[in-house]
Amino acid sequence: MRRKISFEISAGDPSAPQTLRQYVKTWLAERQHTRRAWKDDAQRLRDYIMPALGDLMIADITTMQIRQTLAALERAEPPLAPRTILHTYAALRSVMSTAAADGVVKISPAAIPRHLLPRNEDRDPGFRARVQISASEVQTLIKNAPQTQAPLFAVLAYTGLRISEAAGLNWGDLNREAQPIPALFVGRQFDSKTGQLRPTKTRTEKWVPVHPELALILHRWRSQYAFTAGQMPTGEAPMLANAHGKRWRADTAARAIARQCTKQGIPRHTCHDFRRFFMSHLFELGARREVIESMTHTQRGVFFSYTSITYKSAAQAVQLMRLEQKQTKNTK
Repeated sequence: MRRKISFEISAGDPSAPQTLRQYVKTWLAERQHTRRAWKDDAQRLRDYIMPALGDLMIADITTMQIRQTLAALERAEPPLAPRTILHTYAALRSVMSTAAADGVVKISPAAIPRHLLPRNEDRDPGFRARVQISASEVQTLIKNAPQTQAPLFAVLAYTGLRISEAAGLNWGDLNREAQPIPALFVGRQFDSKTGQLRPTKTRTEKWVPVHPELALILHRWRSQYAFTAGQMPTGEAPMLANAHGKRWRADTAARAIARQCTKQGIPRHTCHDFRRFFMSHLFELGARREVIESMTHTQRGVFFSYTSITYKSAAQAVQLMRLEQKQTKNTK
């Protein structure tokens, strides 16, 4: 079948010359409707790029000037983490790529070879060893946490979900009939900044296995839910509600974890440390890397384009975890 296609090609955008600051303002206005982390990009550009390049005409900015700006960030006092500099450059590179597509610049000057950029490593080499939460610490936190916090800690530890994904769970997302073990449907996240539910960071949906010990914790929590959260555990009710019956915000969840760590006499940990624990613990117990990745990250690359990790494989991996809980009397 012959297709009739009518092409309308413009000669480019002959807009008036503008500074990088002016173009970024327009770029961010469009970005906030398409990218969840646009505020992070705005902050990095404002704090680290605009002071050096913001008042230059965007069409006149060179690759060397961008390199000099990044070099200045590396020499900053106190020093910036290499990952922060890389994220800042990624934001600027996106700005310049869009500018090239808009015809504002002929070629993007954000074309620094990878070997000339900072290495993607921690500023503090001992950071990850210190933040690694142990199985005994996880057990202590869950065992001694108040009624509204224990389910949150357990879901984070036993599923590896991001705090925003865990906070977005409803009781209706729990499928107790799934085989070989129950499953949680993860298809949304809770945005702490807007207080709204929205698609997950990767805009994907997945089923996450519910470990038998987690299933027991959720069962106990559900029986106490109406009294503690002030509402019935209906399908649309938040599974992980705080003492006010609301979804957990990232900042309040982080403070709750920090307080419990201090109370139990263990090093302070964050929400993300539970995610690190889930992945590391399963890997140490012999779970296959690709199975762990299928539960925690978007499946990219050639391998995942030809294969599909089954729920049964994920469930078998999760059942390797052993963090037995003894029933204790919790306090609100």
